[in-house]
Amino acid sequence: FCDRKGPGPRRAPMLAAFIELLTATGARPGEVLAIEWPDVDLLGDPPTVTLTGTVVDHGKAAGQPVHRQDVRKLNAPAHRVALPAFGVRVLTELYAVTGPDGPVLTNRDGGLLSMSNIRSSLREALAPHEHLQWVTPKSFRKTTATVVRDGLGVEAAQRQLSHKQLSTTEQHYVQRVTSGPDARAVLDEWAGNGDR
Repeated sequence: FCDRKGPGPRRAPMLAAFIELLTATGARPGEVLAIEWPDVDLLGDPPTVTLTGTVVDHGKAAGQPVHRQDVRKLNAPAHRVALPAFGVRVLTELYAVTGPDGPVLTNRDGGLLSMSNIRSSLREALAPHEHLQWVTPKSFRKTTATVVRDGLGVEAAQRQLSHKQLSTTEQHYVQRVTSGPDARAVLDEWAGNGDR
């Protein structure tokens, strides 16, 4: 993702880490950009990250540059998630670059990454892959929700995403199951016993 050729600095060299953290946590893209090192506990059992804020892009708040808002969407409380091994790995690698204080993901000047920069970099990375043009940063949250739902149930997916309502998870975040159950036995029994 980060091997752009041409003049000027590479765009979003942290794009791959951003995507891995999106999928490791199921957090909203702005919440991932807002993770700070004090929110990360890599030595815990299990290792965790606590989502405590969100990044607001330039132009979203009148007259303000990119900034960190110390509350989550809709003033939701802080939300702690256990990190899978790949999330621990990416954060361990990032610690050597951006730790131990401030944001986990930074721009080349050490400041907050802008969501518009991340979106542009993702589009640029996916440009050669026409079949992936539908992918956005929010797509990874939906993927995590579906994986958790398939492995642990829809209630676990709801908790991973920190939704108040189960219906929000079911209607908007988990991929619809598009295959029927294995109903062969009951259908064969019905067909064998019925008058046709």
